[in-house]
Amino acid sequence: MYGVWYNLLHLLKSLSRWPHATGCAFGIGCVILVFSIDKPQSALIQWTSSDSLPWRSEAPNFSFKSETDDLIDLSALRGTNVGLVFVSSRCAFSQNLKQQLIDQHSSSAERLVFINDFDERELPEETQKLDDLFQTRFTVVQDTTGETFQAYRVRSVPHIYWIDELGKIKDSAAGLPATLRLIRYFDEMP
Repeated sequence: MYGVWYNLLHLLKSLSRWPHATGCAFGIGCVILVFSIDKPQSALIQWTSSDSLPWRSEAPNFSFKSETDDLIDLSALRGTNVGLVFVSSRCAFSQNLKQQLIDQHSSSAERLVFINDFDERELPEETQKLDDLFQTRFTVVQDTTGETFQAYRVRSVPHIYWIDELGKIKDSAAGLPATLRLIRYFDEMP
């Protein structure tokens, strides 16, 4: 921590020769600080390039039929923290995510809803076996129209949205490592 302060003071000292540059640097630093207060970590990382829904915005509501023909309404899940995980049976990263969650015996299964894209093409046998095993442990629904993927602005899979008790988006992550990291938060929740 000492090194950070030393470097910052050294930077300010060298910028003092140019007062306009110092003022600009201070202003930029203040803007970054103000915009980063009370933001989720992934929002800071994806600040400039995120296509995700805005933090604290209302989560779009949808109803689905699960693979077991149960009707799942996202508004019925209010009052609990829910993770909506967007996956694809044709994506190697999504299949890797599923395999890791099966191997880890994730305790957050009741808090996660996996939304699979709809694809009528035949799946390879090993992919179908993994999907069948995954569906026995986790809630998986099919987005047959693609509307959910569009409403949540999902451009790549796997992608996760953390929706809080009030139905607002608390955090989101895209890509395998970031999605797994956010799923681990659900495992650690009481």
